[in-house]
Amino acid sequence: MADPRIYGLIKPALDAHTLGIHAAADLLRDCGHTVIMANDDVASAMHHIRHDIPQTIVIDWIQANGIERLGVSYRLDQSDAVNMLGCLIEALKKRRLLFFQNGPVDRLFFGGLPAACAAVEQTFGGLVQTFCGGESARETLTQMGVSGDQVPPDLEKGSRYDEMR
Repeated sequence: MADPRIYGLIKPALDAHTLGIHAAADLLRDCGHTVIMANDDVASAMHHIRHDIPQTIVIDWIQANGIERLGVSYRLDQSDAVNMLGCLIEALKKRRLLFFQNGPVDRLFFGGLPAACAAVEQTFGGLVQTFCGGESARETLTQMGVSGDQVPPDLEKGSRYDEMR
């Protein structure tokens, strides 16, 4: 069985949509992973991440919690989503926190509307895994780097049923 990971999930303060991020957190916890949800201060900072002080707040949160896999949920404007992720990625690079810099963050995720996901994929290529809704539990977990042996049998069975429908 693979080692449990520490996932950090952020929903910027402006976005009121929470269903997807909470569903992903529950799935990850069911598989034995630690999930740290951003508090209000980090959520607010993420909304303003183009500025230095909010960047520091988000990066300090990532480092203080030992986050290895980072997800952002944003279901509003696609341009804002791309700009926000771009600022986050640059802040991570500046602090040498990404896997290709030998940093601890080995996966980045984005959940949003289909148009925003397409824009994120076009802008960041394979660096950011996107979720636009409709993915099965198994698809979600696989895309988030969860190995099959970590998925509880009842969740696996339910996911197979969903995929067959």
